[in-house]
Amino acid sequence: MSMEHWKLALEYVKVLVWPLLLATLAISFRREIRLLLRDRDVQVEALGANIALTRASAEAQAALEERADARADDPEATTSADEIPSTDSPTAADTYTRLAAQALEALSGELLPIFPAERTRGDSSNDNETLVRAWNQLADDAKVLCSVFPDIRQNVNPFIPLAGQTGEPRWRDVGRSWNCLRWGLLEFAYVEHPYPYGASPRDTAPSAEATVVDMYLSSQHLVREKIRTLLREAATADTARRADGG
Repeated sequence: MSMEHWKLALEYVKVLVWPLLLATLAISFRREIRLLLRDRDVQVEALGANIALTRASAEAQAALEERADARADDPEATTSADEIPSTDSPTAADTYTRLAAQALEALSGELLPIFPAERTRGDSSNDNETLVRAWNQLADDAKVLCSVFPDIRQNVNPFIPLAGQTGEPRWRDVGRSWNCLRWGLLEFAYVEHPYPYGASPRDTAPSAEATVVDMYLSSQHLVREKIRTLLREAATADTARRADGG
């Protein structure tokens, strides 16, 4: 394959990475996005399509969820091969909620978003460093989870085995978002593989575009919020169990 073909293939991949990232994050955080948009009518243009997000679509989704809940209550309903079975063992559930409370306590600091560095005209040299800083914040969250759930640290994506270990399938959604953010960063930085997952800028990398930086930072913040939400839910269950004397 000639150099021109390789360059064309690289440009094709670069064009696809960010729409794929946006689509994956939208799917992973569809519940949160729907809650934010349920009282609004919004037009979104993504992946070459014009999508209308309306109150009617939220109501339709709620109807679908009711059908899904009814299916879940049906003992004869089949289970998808991709679904992770819930943990039935009380001991395993107790362990998960206890460890989740420990992880949440370690992540107790205020969650602040990262904003793009100020640009002077024609200068975007700090954008790549901003992306790396955002990734390393997320990597620090992953390190906390790996210190609490040590069996997950030998994986490039620690959230996938965490889903299997805890029986909480939403960790798999976080894992998909983690993959997209990691893949998006590889063009601009070196990323450790696997634990401890940190990154450092590549001197020869092109400067990230402003729209890419903005989308990356927003996605990173959503993922970090999702991590804390899942831990908080489990920790609340642990607190309730303790209050009940369980």
